[in-house]
Amino acid sequence: EPINELPVAYHFTLKQRGDPLYLRTLSGDLDIFYELFWKRAYNYPGLICDTAAVIIDLGAHVGISGLFFLNKCADAVIYAVEPAPANFSLLCKNHAKAIAAGKIRPLQAAINDKDGYLGLKNSLFSYNNKTIAAVDNEPQVKAISLNTLVREYGITRVDILKIDIEGAESPLFSGSLDWLPLVRQIIMELHSVEDEVLCLNVLTRNGFRIHALKSNGTDRLFFATRLL
Repeated sequence: EPINELPVAYHFTLKQRGDPLYLRTLSGDLDIFYELFWKRAYNYPGLICDTAAVIIDLGAHVGISGLFFLNKCADAVIYAVEPAPANFSLLCKNHAKAIAAGKIRPLQAAINDKDGYLGLKNSLFSYNNKTIAAVDNEPQVKAISLNTLVREYGITRVDILKIDIEGAESPLFSGSLDWLPLVRQIIMELHSVEDEVLCLNVLTRNGFRIHALKSNGTDRLFFATRLL
């Protein structure tokens, strides 16, 4: 069962951030913050941020990855996609100013290979919620394909695509890949050997060079960049 708790305002000194960051102490939000800002999980030397104009953040959680990108990619617009209602509410609270300024565009939805609805299986930790097949009379979340997302927002180039969608990577890479030629760089966490084989093979076949960044049990973080 997920931990039911109120978010606490934490004050961190970060470039371009003077507002409090609202996190839930026991639900795993702090783990994500420390992973990105203390362990520097996304600080890969080859990641090109200075010229990034469009970032898509799949599995945006409560906005911590968005905060990382706001600090690194000053000129980018970030499309933050998160299905879980409690996480999405905190994301909007944490980035109210950036949303008002048009720097972050939040979308409450799950990414899937096709549009529709999915069920949501809550985890003890807020970052481990998983989408499942929709069941009648159970809570459901909107699901959209990445093709739909880029079409509806008129996106013609994605400078950075971040993917951390807790096992839903395989449907994303098994469906239509019309979106993939738009993407220049990918930061992706994979959660099983099967997902790793499928997703990395697709990327390699489509002109990406893969770099393994870290391993944490069955979870592995990868950086992929398109070969010119």
